Amino acid sequence: MSFFAKFLLLVGALISFASSAAAQSLNTEAVDAMVKAYGPSDSPGISVAITRNGELIYEGWTGQADLERAVSISRETRFPIASISKQFTAFAIMKLVDEGKLSLDQEVRDFFPNIRKSGDGITVQHLLDHTSGLREINTITQVLGFSEASLVLPEAALAIILRQEGRNFDPGTNEEYSNTGYQLLAHIVERVSGMPFEEYLRSQVFEPLGMTKSFVQRDPAILTADLALSYDARRTSMYNYLYVSGIIGSSGIVSSPSDLAKWGHALNTGGVGNPSIITAMNKRTLLANGNTAVASNGQEFREFRGLKTWSHGGSSGGFRSFLLRIPDEKIAIAVIGNRSDFKKAAFAFDMAEALLADRLAPKVEQDMSPETTATLDTYVGDYQLFAGLIFSIRRDGDDLTFGVFGSENPAPLPRISKGVFLVDPVRDRRAEFHTFENGKATELRWQVSKDGFIRAPRVAMQPTPKAPSNPEAHVGIYYSDELQIGFEISSSEDGQLFVSSSLRSPVPLIPFQPGVLRANGNSPLTLLDFGVETDSPKDRVVVSTTLAENFVFERIK
Repeated sequence: MSFFAKFLLLVGALISFASSAAAQSLNTEAVDAMVKAYGPSDSPGISVAITRNGELIYEGWTGQADLERAVSISRETRFPIASISKQFTAFAIMKLVDEGKLSLDQEVRDFFPNIRKSGDGITVQHLLDHTSGLREINTITQVLGFSEASLVLPEAALAIILRQEGRNFDPGTNEEYSNTGYQLLAHIVERVSGMPFEEYLRSQVFEPLGMTKSFVQRDPAILTADLALSYDARRTSMYNYLYVSGIIGSSGIVSSPSDLAKWGHALNTGGVGNPSIITAMNKRTLLANGNTAVASNGQEFREFRGLKTWSHGGSSGGFRSFLLRIPDEKIAIAVIGNRSDFKKAAFAFDMAEALLADRLAPKVEQDMSPETTATLDTYVGDYQLFAGLIFSIRRDGDDLTFGVFGSENPAPLPRISKGVFLVDPVRDRRAEFHTFENGKATELRWQVSKDGFIRAPRVAMQPTPKAPSNPEAHVGIYYSDELQIGFEISSSEDGQLFVSSSLRSPVPLIPFQPGVLRANGNSPLTLLDFGVETDSPKDRVVVSTTLAENFVFERIK
């Protein structure tokens, strides 16, 4: 053997030793203790994989993949990863851009010439940034009468999207998490590449990275080996959480933690595609309102105790998934569970904290100094999370209360630190105030554990009006051409109005704002805006609901 060959062997051995030593210095024992302590082994559970520099340094699991058949979670168990799929969709788009086959500035209409007015002015970049303003497809299907257990195939979902006339806002003026946008992106990948989306990801991502347990589940009727079932945790019992999906782009990938960790390593190091693709994936867009787009390209950037991290989670049925990357440490952490109460983001960040305890910056001490009544008054106001869902913050002496607008029994709002208040201790939901203008908070940040936050801007609400003076003026059947469905408004003898649609039981309508009624119960038709309140019969109504607004219904009877 030549001296040079011996030298290369020595260098290789030193690199291998250094890599193993680095892995050993990480506190995987603490991580293993966390996994083993998670819930009883006879309940739905979790699975975890961690890589450093591409080497699998930890893999563990606990619980059942299938309760009824007593099948335990194992290394082979696969799970739907829900919205983590968006990262793969964004990567496919960026790869096609890098190859010169499309441009981020191209308009959606270039790929879907028959899209109605809702598509005007929307670009590929808007879809990636969640700034298109398109209505949420998952909400539209609920309005149409589907449930989460209903099978909606990609082609059917696309037809519904292209038929929409209205949208929530003009493109680029706001950010609103959108499954619709990523479903369109998947179809763009198909039309530009000339390949089915599932085949494109298989050949360009899964096979090159050795992700042997991963695939796009376009047809859920096809049997899948080692696939976990999902469960809904309700108090002390577990229930089957029926989940059927053929959606692609926004969701649809089935994978395992070890496969996801391979993907995370590739994003950390540029191990798939050109470095320019990873640079494009990490780019953040500055919005017109001065905010930075949070979830562009299916991933969120955040600083965590001195570490720069990228992450994204997913929730579908009872499945919960989270991929956390720490590029400077060359670490990828993938966690997946099959129970609806799994706080996947908090668990992933807690594992990172345990794993890298000696590398983390000190925790920032919370500001627990008392807040004056004048400071509390800066938080008081109404904040709109979604159409019809307004959070009302009121002051009660030296404390604040929290409630839904119009509710008569607001709850005390315990303070965690300056500007941070605890709404739901079980699910770790918080109301936070960080931006101010003219002595008032401009928005409430609805923080959902460590998954992320949704901005709820301050809105000016008028006092809740009295019931319509002439309820019969609202009674009738209303029809929407773009949705191709109708609903009925009826009244009882005492003048109470009800709305019923798509095989749902009638739900009472209550006053919300002048000329606007709100469904007081389980109805996909949240707000019904009849315009200026008069006693004359109504010819039309504009309906809005969560993430899907401004549906026009004409009265036909």
